[in-house]
Amino acid sequence: MQMNKRKCDIDVVTYNTVINGFGIVGEIKEAKRVFGEMSREGILPSVATYNAMIQVLYRKDNVENAILVSKKC
Repeated sequence: MQMNKRKCDIDVVTYNTVINGFGIVGEIKEAKRVFGEMSREGILPSVATYNAMIQVLYRKDNVENAILVSKKC
């Protein structure tokens, strides 16, 4: 993430905001990429993270993918 390169403190709230933002503009692949990046960066997704990802998938992708993410919660 660009913010890592700038030495910004990135927490779960930051990731939630980015995921939600990508979802609003219809960038599903980017939202999924950021969601996956969280774990690689050692930041555990919160309930709000899962909710953001589920909403993105439900609104912009498909219900089946949203259900798969909801089962991981």
